Amino acid sequence: AYFVSFGLILVVAALFYVAAGAVMALDWPVFVLLRRDLGSFFFSPVAYMALFAFCFFAWVSYSLLLTQLTPPNATMTEPIITGQFFDYIPVFVLIFVVPILTMRLLSEEARTGTLEVLFTAPVDEGAVVLAKFLCALLTFLIVWLPFGLILLTIPLLGGDPFDYRPLLAYSVGLTVTGAAFMSMGLFCSSLTQNQIGSGLLTFVGMLLWTVLWWVARIPEVPEWARELSKHMSYLHVW
Repeated sequence: AYFVSFGLILVVAALFYVAAGAVMALDWPVFVLLRRDLGSFFFSPVAYMALFAFCFFAWVSYSLLLTQLTPPNATMTEPIITGQFFDYIPVFVLIFVVPILTMRLLSEEARTGTLEVLFTAPVDEGAVVLAKFLCALLTFLIVWLPFGLILLTIPLLGGDPFDYRPLLAYSVGLTVTGAAFMSMGLFCSSLTQNQIGSGLLTFVGMLLWTVLWWVARIPEVPEWARELSKHMSYLHVW
């Protein structure tokens, strides 16, 4: 009875299976390159380091959330689940994870010379860029799963069920902003053959995007600048 929209969940599951089957079976250049890039991610420690870091910090964030929900510290008001995602810990980890996931997308290929070999294959530049973008975006969404899955322990252990449907809407916003993050990281990776340099550029970009949240909250800043910051800040989207 907790999952009220069975039809919606089944539709999402069906779309997931269709998408996974297409990626695994079709021989379209984008899907072939996507399988190659996903393999390079998950056959190396990079993805698992990011996933482990997110699992650890998701656990820390969830522990802090439970502390605030447990008497005598029960001081939180609705919406209580916001603290699991919209807090210093998730944002702090996000700033570091995005450069880790994107810094080697094109810079490593250019450094080792495999990018030139790839462009001699019967694929165009658009397919290469799109495949690397989708690979980074899928990995980004996978490493965010622990933050949402941990919350299922609340109703499973007998706690009051929370309304999970706003989290589905949040996942849409997370996907959109994640696509922006991966686009920026992919662009920075195309500027240099040095992974560290690419990661630093992406890190600076994430810092600037995050600082916009505080710029929009400073009263001394002109009104037009605060409004512009609100429209550009990913935290306001969240």
